[in-house]
Formats: sequence, C-alpha cells, structure tokens
Amino acid sequence: MPDSMDIVERVARAIAQASGDITLAFHEPKPSDTPSIAMLKKADTEKALRMARAALEAIREPTEAMVEAGDAAQTETDGPYAGEQVAMASFVPWRAMINAALGEE
Repeated sequence: MPDSMDIVERVARAIAQASGDITLAFHEPKPSDTPSIAMLKKADTEKALRMARAALEAIREPTEAMVEAGDAAQTETDGPYAGEQVAMASFVPWRAMINAALGEE
C-alpha cells in the first residue's frame, strides 16, 4: 500500500482533521497570510506531527490479543483472512514496521 505521504504525516493529518482544534495544520502558506497566521499554520502542523509520533510510539508494542490475532490470521484456513498472505501481523514485523514509520531501526 505505497503512498506518497509517510505514515507519520498520514496519522497527523487524520488527528488534525478529527481534533477540531488543529484547524490550520497542513494548510499551505499563502502570500496573503499575516505573520501570525503563517506561524499558526506551522505550529498546528508541528503539533499534529508530534501527536502522530506519540500515537505511533504508543502502539509500537502490540497487545497480547493483537499478537494472538496476528498469529491466528497467518495460519487461518477459513474466515476473513483465508487464502491471503497475512505475514505482517505478528510481533516482530509489527514492531519493525512501527520503528520504520518512526524513522528508527
């Protein structure tokens, strides 16, 4: 599922949209912007990005139920994941994916 926007930005945009109080995040600066509006746009974007990183860090370690569900999905022969390649749902790959999203090794 490649995307031109990285996962941190995607999460940040979702947080900004859902929050209702980070209204200027990711709005492009305009020549007509006053300096205070330009600063608010930058501050809101930075706030949304910090919140996104915090959210990703919070889900870095899957719960036991998540690991069990991932393991079960990998071996499922019937049900919603039957016949699909679901090799990303276990603990080590999950952690690696979150670390990659956060730019860590």
